[in-house]
Amino acid sequence: MPTISLIILAFLLVLADKYIEKEKLSKKDVFIRFVLLSIVLIGVEKFLF
Repeated sequence: MPTISLIILAFLLVLADKYIEKEKLSKKDVFIRFVLLSIVLIGVEKFLF
């Protein structure tokens, strides 16, 4: 069920965007966090389904 992880990912991206505006993170930090989140989501999805 990839739709669930896509919804979660979109939600996390919105949250991350607000957090970035507040904290003024560099694009590299954002990319690293995005990659880590993606890995975690894929792992969770494989574990659950």
